[in-house]
Parts: sequence; structure tokens; C-alpha cells
Amino acid sequence: MVSVLSLAAVSFALLAVVGRLPVPGYEAVWSDPGAYAAGVAVADGGGSGVVGTARGLSGLLAVATCYGVLVRTARRTDDELTDHRRLALSPTAFFTAELLDQFAFAGRFVGVVGAAGGVAFAIGAASPTTAGSAFLAVVALVTTVGAVTFPVALGVQAVFRHYPRVRRHRLLFGAVVVTLVGVTFVRTRSSFALLGRLPVGWYADLALVGAGVGVSERRAVAALLGTPVAWWLGIATARRITEYQRADGRKAGSTRDEPAIVTRLRVAGGRLVARITSRPTAAVARVVWLRLWREPRALLFSGIVVGATAGVGLVVVETFPTALPAVVATYVAVATGAGVTLDPLGTEGTALPLTLTAPHGRERIATGYVLSAAIPGTAISAGAGLGAALWVGASPVVCVGVALVGSILGATAPVVSLAAGLRLSPTDSTTRSRGVALPPLGALSAFSVVVALVGMPAIAATAAVETGSISRSTAVTVAVAATALLGLGVGWCAFRDALGRIGRYEP
Repeated sequence: MVSVLSLAAVSFALLAVVGRLPVPGYEAVWSDPGAYAAGVAVADGGGSGVVGTARGLSGLLAVATCYGVLVRTARRTDDELTDHRRLALSPTAFFTAELLDQFAFAGRFVGVVGAAGGVAFAIGAASPTTAGSAFLAVVALVTTVGAVTFPVALGVQAVFRHYPRVRRHRLLFGAVVVTLVGVTFVRTRSSFALLGRLPVGWYADLALVGAGVGVSERRAVAALLGTPVAWWLGIATARRITEYQRADGRKAGSTRDEPAIVTRLRVAGGRLVARITSRPTAAVARVVWLRLWREPRALLFSGIVVGATAGVGLVVVETFPTALPAVVATYVAVATGAGVTLDPLGTEGTALPLTLTAPHGRERIATGYVLSAAIPGTAISAGAGLGAALWVGASPVVCVGVALVGSILGATAPVVSLAAGLRLSPTDSTTRSRGVALPPLGALSAFSVVVALVGMPAIAATAAVETGSISRSTAVTVAVAATALLGLGVGWCAFRDALGRIGRYEP
């Protein structure tokens, strides 16, 4: 799934950068102008804004390279004790190999897109030398950004190892990074204007140095000379950071105790669940909360969903500003549901066979997992939607409607998450799990799409009000009723499917 999504992202980027081509039937696939059209404009004596666009594109390629290298390096867990390559190579040779590996990784994605754009521009402008300079610029850009980002990623890794408090909240930092990168690629016009002024935009001058479009030769030379300097500094800085990690590496295995406030909240939540369901079901919910506190990596999926789709929400809000409360409620519901319920079989691990053989075991497992996310999710989603409605100055009727929609979505999301996880998560390795299991990307994607569809009536009702199709009170009534019906139907089907999947599980 990751490979398919990566291929789809690269294919879309290739189409967007290259643009339309003079090939029969190609406009049916992609009709927007790109690098080829810019080259044709330059050949015809136009193309006044080509340099600015190229500098912005260079900045976006740099952001993509930086993000890939940062995430790929910072999340690794190997160190000098487990990585035998460090014992066989000198530090300089080892980090040279590491940077070459990062270059090969980024080149498969960013390099291909950048090189394709340069070749398309050269063909359109009828300038063969531009193809060579563009290829050189892409190689220099990926090499420089990778060399600068690699020691930064090692530094982030060292901070996570040395400071336990920061390590506990690393998922929060990751969610912020994913969100910023997503917004950067969605708001391309603003990103072009900002990134084009940075030194990474100089590589566009290097790429177009022979095209005759008025680039700065000084910037092109500085970009070319800066590549070996960045390479040398990257290796030297990585060596120093690794020495720091070696001195503090033995401190990375520290664990944390559960604070008293967390214990009290968990016990209070367990008592609340026990009031509305049986004691065994409440015990399942309490265990889920305890696992989530001790191993909070399941919250990473909340950050992935919010960060990866934040641009879509921004586009909706820009088109219909009054849809902000409904969008916020939907996003929060998805975030609260994308937790441990995405893979309950894997999370239960070795205790699963014993739990299933208990009386009403499958119903108690399913209900306990759903309640563990629905109880906080309902309140958080309703509160977030209400807060957004108050912030935009919505009427009391709209505030009540958004709160109801948020509570419905918050209660529906965990059920959908449970069904998606049981249907799409692997079950052949469940007994090896000792904590919160990480579900596959397919379960996360399917869950997010279904919850977004359940919340769509509220967004559609907002659009109808802005266009003047229906009145505000009618829109709120229709939105709440449609969301409730969809949530009830989807939730019932998802819960029945989850029970069936659990019942067919064989340890």
C-alpha cells in the first residue's frame, strides 16, 4: 500500500510539473500547463514569470527532500551497537555511504520529478543545454538538502534519546511537521512566493542558466559551489552528533511511571464505563487506556490523518468559511477514532485467546474498545466543533447543531475504526504483540474515508446555506438528521461486521 501511494504521489507530481504535452489524447489525462508549456513560451519570446515559478518549484522539491530524509532518519532505532557497518568502516566512509543512501532514496522520488520537469522545459524551449543544466541542478539540490537535513535528523534522534520528556511527546512534533508539509504543498502559490526567496531557489537559476530567461549567474555559481561545502559540513556534523549519541546512548532505555493524575483519571473513566456496561467490558476499556498511556505511538495515526489531509480541509474552509465548525468536528472525530481500535486483535496479543474463550468474550472486547475511544471522542469532537462555531460567531442554532454533529461523529468513528482494523489488519502475527499494535495503511485510509463521508452532510448543508439554497435552521436540521441516520447505519453495520470478524478468529 505504501508503495502504491508513493507511486501515485510521484505520478501526480510528474503530471503537475511536466504539464500538458503535444501528444494526441494527453489532454484527456492532464490539460494544465507545466514545464513544457513554459519552455514553449520562452521559445516564443515570452515566459516572463518562468524564473519565479522555477525558484518556487525548487523550494518545493527541497521541502520534499528534507521531509523524506528527516522522517526516514529520525525514526530509525539502530545505533552503533547494532549497526555493524560502523565497525567495518571509518566514520568518514560510513557517513559518506549514509549520505549516498539518502541521495538514492530522495532521487527516486524528488530527483525523477525534477529531472522530468527540466527535460520537458528543454524540449519545449528547444534548448538541449538546459536539459543538462537542469539535471545538474536537481542532483546538486538533492545532494545539498540531503546533506544538510541528515545531521539535523541525527540531532533530533539524539534529543529523543537524551531527553525522555521530549521523547514522550515525539508524536506531537511529528504531527506538526506533517501538517506543515501538507499545508506547504496545498498552498502552492504562497509557498512559491516564500520558498523562491530562500537560497534553495538558487538551484533554479543553475537549471535555467543556459535558457536565456534572465537568471542570476552569481546565484547559479553559489548553488553549485555550495553543494560540496554542504556535503563536507554534513559529514562533519554527523560525526560530532554521533559522538554525542555514543556518550548518552545508554540513557535511552529509561522508562516512565504513571503519574498519580493519570491513575485517577483512568480509574474515574473505568467507573464511568462500569455504570453503563458490564464490569468485564469496563475492564477492557481500562486496559486499553493503560496501554495507550504506556505506549502512545497509536496517537501517531491521528497526526498522520490530520497532517496528510489538512490541505483538503483548508480548501473547503477557504471555499465555504462557515464550514469551519463542521470541518473541525470531522477532523477531531477522525483523530480520536484513529487509535488502538484500528487493530484490536494485534493489540490484545497473547491475551486474545483467553479473552475470546470467556463468556461473551467477543462482545465485551468489541464494546470495550469502542467505549474506550467513544467516551473521550464524543466529548472532544462536540467541544471542538462548538468552540469553532463560537469562534466564527455562529448563531445558537448552529452551535447546537455542530455540537450534535460532533458528538455523533465522535461516537461513530471508533466503531468504523474497529471494523476497518479487524477487516484489513493482518491476524497472522497477533500473538507476538505486547502493546499497541500498528495497523496497516489500508485500514487507516478506509476508516478516514468512511468517517469523512458520514460528516459530509454537515459540510454540504453549510455550502447550501452560503449559496442561499435553504435557510439556516433547515440546513441545521437536515445536517443533524442526515448525520445521525448515516452514523447509526454505518455504526450498526460496522459493529456487526466487527463481531463477525472476531467470532471467526482462530488462535
